[in-house]
Amino acid sequence: PSIVIDSTTGTFTITVGNSITKDRGTLTIAKTLSNPNGATVPASYTVNYNCGLDTDGTTALTGSRTIAVGTPATVSGIPTGNTCSVTEVAPTPIPGYTWGTVTYTPPSIVIGSTTGTFTITVGNSITRDRGSLVLAKSLTGGPGGPAAYTGPFTIHWDCGTFGSGNATVSLGSPVTIPNIP
Repeated sequence: PSIVIDSTTGTFTITVGNSITKDRGTLTIAKTLSNPNGATVPASYTVNYNCGLDTDGTTALTGSRTIAVGTPATVSGIPTGNTCSVTEVAPTPIPGYTWGTVTYTPPSIVIGSTTGTFTITVGNSITRDRGSLVLAKSLTGGPGGPAAYTGPFTIHWDCGTFGSGNATVSLGSPVTIPNIP
């Protein structure tokens, strides 16, 4: 704008107004999963985020996103300089499998600019539960007492799709078949 000064004794004022807003960036939440035993896992997972307070100092920048492996979710509008962290809602237990400890890489991240990539990766692992079968032989009674029958003895075992076989067992010397799902 302009102003015309038509007097040498008057006061003339020009008001200039500027506005400024806080730069805002975006958090990306990614998901990885290690599933070497082929468990039937959920298609998506819920992750809560906490990016501190908004510029008013009272509004919490928190919430949740649903993410899938290979399909990250974003949270936009986070003031630059704010630190974000995430926590995953524990996945539903799957019978016969155990979820590993969840990892967050990095544990937190600062939103450093309006255009940068600021990603926290949530990692899970799930493995098949495994146990062992112990085969042992004991004897009681019989002609000559138990000492007359020391073995060895052949015991056939069958654990379905895991496998089957024969084990040779002697009195006092059990055999262990490990890693059975």
